[in-house]
Amino acid sequence: MPAKLKYPGLQNKEWLYRKYHIDMLSTKQIAKEIGATFGAVSSWMQRHGIERRSIKESLSVRYQNGRCGKKAANWRGGKRVANGYVFLYTPGHPNATPDKPYIQEHRLIMEKHLGRFLETDEVVHHLNGVKTDNRIENLQVIKRGKHVSNHFKASHEVLTIREYIKELEAENEYLRAEIQRLQSRGIA
Repeated sequence: MPAKLKYPGLQNKEWLYRKYHIDMLSTKQIAKEIGATFGAVSSWMQRHGIERRSIKESLSVRYQNGRCGKKAANWRGGKRVANGYVFLYTPGHPNATPDKPYIQEHRLIMEKHLGRFLETDEVVHHLNGVKTDNRIENLQVIKRGKHVSNHFKASHEVLTIREYIKELEAENEYLRAEIQRLQSRGIA
C-alpha cells in the first residue's frame, strides 16, 4: 500500500501550474492555502518541471500596487523635511494625492487641535518663525492674505530698523571722532 501523501494537491501538476501561473499566487500563498510549507510547494514545482518566475516577476506579483509606505526600500518612517518644514506620510488625508501623500506636520497638528480640516485659504503660521517648532502654542491659523501682508509688513519693518541702525552707527562714528578730538585737546 503506497504511503499517504501529506499534500495531495501538490501532486496535481495542472492544479499547481494554474495556481502559480494563472492565478498568480506566490509559492508562499499556495503553501498557506493548503497548509503546506514553502519548501514542499517549491519541491513539487521542481519535480513537475514548472518554471519559476524571475526575481523581477516575483516582486511585481508580490507588490502589484508598487512598494508604498513601509514596503518601500527607502521608507524612513513617514517623516521627511523639505524647505525647512516637517512633512508626515498621510495618504488618507483629503489634501493628500497618490503622488503627494505627505502633509505638513504643523497643518495636521492644527487640524487635530481645531477638530476639523483647514480651509484652502487658511495658513498655519509659526509664531517664533522656526518652521520645525510645531508645538500648538507656537502655531496660529490666519487667512492667506493676512499671512502674506504680515510677512510683508515684517520685512518692511526689518528694512526700517536696518536704516535706523545705519544712522546710529554713523552717529557713533561721529561721536567717537569727536571724543578723540576733545581728548587730543585735553578737554575730555
